[in-house]
Amino acid sequence: MSSQSETISEKGSFKNADGRKIFTKYWKPNEKEPRALVFICHGFGEHCSRYERLGNALANQGYLAFSQDHVGHGHSDGERAQVSNFDCYVRDVFQHIDQVTAINSGIPVFMFGHSMGGTIAIRSVIDRPDFFTGAIFSAPSVRADPAVATTCLVFLGKIAAWIVPSYQVLPPIDPSTISRNTLQVKKYANDPLIWHGGMKARWANAILDAMDDIQSKTSMINTPFLVVHGDDDQLVKIDSSQFLHENSPSRDKTFKVYKDCRHELLNELEETAEMVQKDILDWIKQRLPIVLTV
Repeated sequence: MSSQSETISEKGSFKNADGRKIFTKYWKPNEKEPRALVFICHGFGEHCSRYERLGNALANQGYLAFSQDHVGHGHSDGERAQVSNFDCYVRDVFQHIDQVTAINSGIPVFMFGHSMGGTIAIRSVIDRPDFFTGAIFSAPSVRADPAVATTCLVFLGKIAAWIVPSYQVLPPIDPSTISRNTLQVKKYANDPLIWHGGMKARWANAILDAMDDIQSKTSMINTPFLVVHGDDDQLVKIDSSQFLHENSPSRDKTFKVYKDCRHELLNELEETAEMVQKDILDWIKQRLPIVLTV
Protein backbone atom coordinates (compact mmCIF):
# COMPACT_ATOMS: atom_id res chain seq x y z
CA MET A 1 0.00 0.00 0.00
CA SER A 2 2.43 2.62 -1.16
CA SER A 3 1.81 6.32 -0.66
CA GLN A 4 0.70 8.16 -3.81
CA SER A 5 1.79 11.58 -2.53
CA GLU A 6 3.25 13.13 0.56
CA THR A 7 0.77 13.59 3.39
CA ILE A 8 1.10 15.33 6.72
CA SER A 9 0.80 13.35 9.96
CA GLU A 10 0.30 15.21 13.24
CA LYS A 11 -0.20 14.22 16.87
CA GLY A 12 -2.07 16.01 19.60
CA SER A 13 -4.32 15.54 22.62
CA PHE A 14 -7.33 16.90 24.46
CA LYS A 15 -8.79 16.53 27.94
CA ASN A 16 -12.08 14.64 28.05
CA ALA A 17 -15.00 15.40 30.37
CA ASP A 18 -13.34 13.34 33.13
CA GLY A 19 -10.11 15.31 32.87
CA ARG A 20 -8.19 12.47 31.20
CA LYS A 21 -5.75 13.14 28.38
CA ILE A 22 -6.86 11.62 25.07
CA PHE A 23 -4.12 11.13 22.46
CA THR A 24 -5.06 12.22 18.93
CA LYS A 25 -3.66 11.72 15.45
CA TYR A 26 -4.31 13.40 12.09
CA TRP A 27 -3.46 12.51 8.51
CA LYS A 28 -3.85 15.68 6.47
CA PRO A 29 -4.09 16.07 2.69
CA ASN A 30 -2.03 18.59 0.76
CA GLU A 31 -5.19 20.47 -0.26
CA LYS A 32 -6.09 23.54 1.81
CA GLU A 33 -9.64 22.30 2.30
CA PRO A 34 -10.31 18.56 2.65
CA ARG A 35 -13.02 16.97 0.51
CA ALA A 36 -14.22 14.89 3.48
CA LEU A 37 -13.52 14.23 7.13
CA VAL A 38 -13.06 10.60 8.18
CA PHE A 39 -12.87 9.58 11.84
CA ILE A 40 -11.07 6.26 12.47
CA CYS A 41 -12.34 4.37 15.53
CA HIS A 42 -9.93 1.63 16.68
CA GLY A 43 -10.80 -1.65 18.34
CA PHE A 44 -10.39 -3.26 21.75
CA GLY A 45 -6.93 -3.13 23.32
CA GLU A 46 -5.25 -1.49 20.33
CA HIS A 47 -4.51 2.13 19.35
CA CYS A 48 -5.00 4.55 16.49
CA SER A 49 -1.43 4.49 15.19
CA ARG A 50 -2.10 0.96 13.87
CA TYR A 51 -4.20 2.66 11.15
CA GLU A 52 -1.29 4.57 9.61
CA ARG A 53 -1.75 3.07 6.14
CA LEU A 54 -5.49 3.75 6.08
CA GLY A 55 -4.94 7.28 7.37
CA ASN A 56 -2.37 8.02 4.67
CA ALA A 57 -4.54 6.44 1.96
CA LEU A 58 -7.49 8.62 2.98
CA ALA A 59 -5.29 11.74 3.03
CA ASN A 60 -4.03 10.85 -0.45
CA GLN A 61 -7.64 11.04 -1.63
CA GLY A 62 -7.91 14.59 -0.31
CA TYR A 63 -9.64 13.66 2.96
CA LEU A 64 -8.70 14.68 6.49
CA ALA A 65 -8.43 11.44 8.46
CA PHE A 66 -8.28 11.72 12.22
CA SER A 67 -8.41 9.39 15.19
CA GLN A 68 -7.68 8.99 18.88
CA ASP A 69 -6.61 6.39 21.40
CA HIS A 70 -9.78 5.65 23.36
CA VAL A 71 -9.57 6.22 27.09
CA GLY A 72 -7.55 3.39 28.66
CA HIS A 73 -5.84 2.61 25.34
CA GLY A 74 -2.51 3.41 23.73
CA HIS A 75 -1.10 6.79 24.79
CA SER A 76 -4.34 7.95 26.43
CA ASP A 77 -4.97 8.15 30.18
CA GLY A 78 -7.13 5.72 32.12
CA GLU A 79 -7.01 2.17 33.43
CA ARG A 80 -5.99 -0.14 30.59
CA ALA A 81 -8.90 -1.57 28.55
CA GLN A 82 -11.46 -0.59 31.15
CA VAL A 83 -14.63 1.46 31.02
CA SER A 84 -17.91 1.39 32.93
CA ASN A 85 -20.11 2.38 30.00
CA PHE A 86 -19.63 2.76 26.24
CA ASP A 87 -21.22 6.20 26.51
CA CYS A 88 -17.77 7.35 27.68
CA TYR A 89 -16.22 6.26 24.38
CA VAL A 90 -19.01 7.86 22.30
CA ARG A 91 -18.80 11.09 24.31
CA ASP A 92 -15.03 11.37 23.71
CA VAL A 93 -15.43 10.58 19.99
CA PHE A 94 -17.94 13.37 19.52
CA GLN A 95 -15.84 15.80 21.58
CA HIS A 96 -13.03 15.24 19.07
CA ILE A 97 -15.28 15.24 15.99
CA ASP A 98 -16.92 18.48 17.10
CA GLN A 99 -13.50 20.11 17.48
CA VAL A 100 -12.55 19.14 13.92
CA THR A 101 -15.90 20.03 12.31
CA ALA A 102 -15.85 23.44 14.01
CA ILE A 103 -12.73 24.23 11.95
CA ASN A 104 -13.95 22.39 8.83
CA SER A 105 -17.64 23.27 8.65
CA GLY A 106 -19.88 22.11 5.83
CA ILE A 107 -17.61 19.19 4.85
CA PRO A 108 -19.04 15.63 4.65
CA VAL A 109 -18.18 13.52 7.70
CA PHE A 110 -17.61 9.76 7.56
CA MET A 111 -16.98 7.26 10.34
CA PHE A 112 -14.81 4.14 10.17
CA GLY A 113 -14.97 1.71 13.09
CA HIS A 114 -13.31 -1.66 13.59
CA SER A 115 -14.49 -4.34 16.04
CA MET A 116 -15.15 -2.55 19.36
CA GLY A 117 -14.64 0.62 17.34
CA GLY A 118 -17.46 -0.61 15.13
CA THR A 119 -19.69 -0.84 18.20
CA ILE A 120 -18.74 2.73 19.14
CA ALA A 121 -19.26 3.89 15.54
CA ILE A 122 -22.74 2.33 15.35
CA ARG A 123 -23.69 3.89 18.68
CA SER A 124 -22.46 7.23 17.31
CA VAL A 125 -24.56 6.89 14.15
CA ILE A 126 -27.62 6.07 16.27
CA ASP A 127 -27.00 9.07 18.55
CA ARG A 128 -26.69 11.51 15.60
CA PRO A 129 -28.78 9.97 12.79
CA ASP A 130 -28.41 12.86 10.31
CA PHE A 131 -24.83 13.82 11.09
CA PHE A 132 -22.71 11.38 9.07
CA THR A 133 -22.61 11.21 5.29
CA GLY A 134 -21.71 7.54 5.66
CA ALA A 135 -20.07 4.93 7.88
CA ILE A 136 -17.83 1.93 7.38
CA PHE A 137 -18.05 -0.88 9.94
CA SER A 138 -15.23 -3.43 9.93
CA ALA A 139 -16.14 -6.63 11.82
CA PRO A 140 -18.34 -4.64 14.22
CA SER A 141 -19.29 -6.20 17.55
CA VAL A 142 -23.10 -6.22 17.44
CA ARG A 143 -23.97 -9.64 18.85
CA ALA A 144 -22.11 -11.71 21.44
CA ASP A 145 -21.00 -15.20 20.47
CA PRO A 146 -23.44 -17.45 22.41
CA ALA A 147 -20.72 -20.09 22.71
CA VAL A 148 -18.65 -17.59 24.70
CA ALA A 149 -21.26 -15.38 26.37
CA THR A 150 -23.28 -18.15 27.96
CA THR A 151 -26.16 -17.21 30.28
CA CYS A 152 -24.15 -18.41 33.28
CA LEU A 153 -21.00 -16.51 32.31
CA VAL A 154 -22.96 -13.32 31.62
CA PHE A 155 -24.65 -13.58 35.02
CA LEU A 156 -21.36 -14.17 36.84
CA GLY A 157 -19.75 -11.39 34.81
CA LYS A 158 -22.36 -8.86 35.95
CA ILE A 159 -21.68 -9.77 39.57
CA ALA A 160 -17.91 -9.58 39.04
CA ALA A 161 -18.30 -6.19 37.33
CA TRP A 162 -19.45 -4.76 40.65
CA ILE A 163 -17.30 -6.75 43.09
CA VAL A 164 -14.01 -7.20 41.18
CA PRO A 165 -14.37 -4.97 38.07
CA SER A 166 -10.82 -5.57 36.84
CA TYR A 167 -10.98 -9.35 37.09
CA GLN A 168 -10.24 -10.81 33.65
CA VAL A 169 -13.29 -12.90 32.79
CA LEU A 170 -12.01 -13.81 29.32
CA PRO A 171 -8.45 -14.75 28.29
CA PRO A 172 -6.16 -12.53 26.19
CA ILE A 173 -6.66 -12.41 22.42
CA ASP A 174 -4.61 -15.01 20.56
CA PRO A 175 -2.59 -12.89 18.08
CA SER A 176 -2.90 -15.59 15.39
CA THR A 177 -6.65 -14.94 15.21
CA ILE A 178 -6.26 -11.38 13.94
CA SER A 179 -4.80 -12.21 10.50
CA ARG A 180 -3.25 -14.79 8.18
CA ASN A 181 -0.37 -12.35 7.66
CA THR A 182 2.36 -13.64 9.96
CA LEU A 183 4.23 -10.32 9.86
CA GLN A 184 1.14 -8.48 11.11
CA VAL A 185 0.56 -11.13 13.79
CA LYS A 186 4.13 -10.68 15.02
CA LYS A 187 3.80 -6.87 15.04
CA TYR A 188 0.60 -7.19 17.09
CA ALA A 189 2.18 -9.58 19.58
CA ASN A 190 5.21 -7.33 20.09
CA ASP A 191 3.41 -3.98 20.23
CA PRO A 192 3.86 -2.54 23.76
CA LEU A 193 0.97 -0.09 23.29
CA ILE A 194 -1.53 -2.93 22.83
CA TRP A 195 -3.30 -4.34 25.87
CA HIS A 196 -2.24 -8.00 25.89
CA GLY A 197 -4.30 -8.95 28.92
CA GLY A 198 -7.79 -10.43 28.99
CA MET A 199 -11.20 -8.78 28.98
CA LYS A 200 -12.10 -7.29 32.35
CA ALA A 201 -15.46 -7.90 33.99
CA ARG A 202 -16.67 -4.30 33.98
CA TRP A 203 -15.59 -3.75 30.37
CA ALA A 204 -17.21 -7.02 29.26
CA ASN A 205 -20.44 -5.97 30.96
CA ALA A 206 -20.22 -2.56 29.23
CA ILE A 207 -19.89 -4.01 25.73
CA LEU A 208 -22.73 -6.46 26.34
CA ASP A 209 -24.93 -3.51 27.32
CA ALA A 210 -23.77 -1.56 24.25
CA MET A 211 -24.56 -4.49 21.93
CA ASP A 212 -27.98 -4.96 23.53
CA ASP A 213 -28.66 -1.27 22.96
CA ILE A 214 -27.65 -1.52 19.30
CA GLN A 215 -29.82 -4.58 18.72
CA SER A 216 -32.84 -2.78 20.18
CA LYS A 217 -32.22 0.31 18.00
CA THR A 218 -31.06 -1.20 14.69
CA SER A 219 -34.30 0.03 13.11
CA MET A 220 -33.02 3.58 13.72
CA ILE A 221 -29.91 3.15 11.52
CA ASN A 222 -30.71 4.95 8.26
CA THR A 223 -27.21 6.31 7.61
CA PRO A 224 -25.55 4.91 4.44
CA PHE A 225 -23.06 2.24 5.49
CA LEU A 226 -20.60 -0.35 4.26
CA VAL A 227 -19.98 -3.36 6.49
CA VAL A 228 -16.96 -5.60 5.81
CA HIS A 229 -16.19 -8.92 7.50
CA GLY A 230 -13.94 -11.94 7.04
CA ASP A 231 -15.77 -15.27 6.98
CA ASP A 232 -13.08 -16.89 9.15
CA ASP A 233 -13.25 -14.26 11.89
CA GLN A 234 -13.10 -16.09 15.24
CA LEU A 235 -13.05 -12.95 17.40
CA VAL A 236 -16.25 -11.33 16.14
CA LYS A 237 -18.41 -13.86 14.34
CA ILE A 238 -19.84 -12.79 10.99
CA ASP A 239 -23.35 -13.11 12.50
CA SER A 240 -22.82 -9.61 13.94
CA SER A 241 -22.51 -8.01 10.53
CA GLN A 242 -25.30 -10.12 9.08
CA PHE A 243 -27.64 -8.98 11.86
CA LEU A 244 -26.77 -5.33 11.27
CA HIS A 245 -27.22 -5.54 7.51
CA GLU A 246 -30.47 -7.50 7.66
CA ASN A 247 -32.14 -5.34 10.33
CA SER A 248 -31.12 -1.81 9.38
CA PRO A 249 -33.71 -0.01 7.21
CA SER A 250 -30.99 2.08 5.51
CA ARG A 251 -31.63 2.39 1.77
CA ASP A 252 -27.91 2.58 1.09
CA LYS A 253 -26.20 -0.39 2.73
CA THR A 254 -23.56 -2.78 1.45
CA PHE A 255 -22.28 -5.99 3.04
CA LYS A 256 -18.98 -7.38 1.74
CA VAL A 257 -17.63 -10.74 2.90
CA TYR A 258 -13.97 -11.66 2.35
CA LYS A 259 -13.37 -15.38 1.99
CA ASP A 260 -10.99 -17.11 4.45
CA CYS A 261 -10.11 -13.79 6.11
CA ARG A 262 -9.72 -13.27 9.83
CA HIS A 263 -10.50 -10.35 12.13
CA GLU A 264 -8.31 -7.47 10.92
CA LEU A 265 -9.05 -7.15 7.22
CA LEU A 266 -6.76 -4.15 6.76
CA ASN A 267 -3.88 -6.23 8.19
CA GLU A 268 -4.65 -9.38 6.22
CA LEU A 269 -2.49 -10.91 3.49
CA GLU A 270 -1.28 -8.02 1.35
CA GLU A 271 -3.45 -8.66 -1.71
CA THR A 272 -6.58 -8.86 0.45
CA ALA A 273 -5.62 -5.84 2.57
CA GLU A 274 -5.14 -3.80 -0.63
CA MET A 275 -8.53 -4.90 -1.92
CA VAL A 276 -10.34 -4.07 1.33
CA GLN A 277 -8.72 -0.64 1.50
CA LYS A 278 -9.67 0.04 -2.14
CA ASP A 279 -13.25 -1.05 -1.45
CA ILE A 280 -13.43 1.43 1.45
CA LEU A 281 -11.92 4.30 -0.56
CA ASP A 282 -14.19 3.62 -3.54
CA TRP A 283 -17.26 3.48 -1.31
CA ILE A 284 -16.49 6.86 0.25
CA LYS A 285 -15.68 8.46 -3.12
CA GLN A 286 -19.01 7.33 -4.57
CA ARG A 287 -20.87 9.19 -1.82
CA LEU A 288 -19.16 12.55 -2.25
CA PRO A 289 -20.33 15.42 -4.46
CA ILE A 290 -18.65 15.43 -7.87
CA VAL A 291 -15.91 18.05 -7.99
CA LEU A 292 -15.80 19.92 -11.29
CA THR A 293 -12.38 21.17 -12.37
CA VAL A 294 -12.00 24.08 -14.74
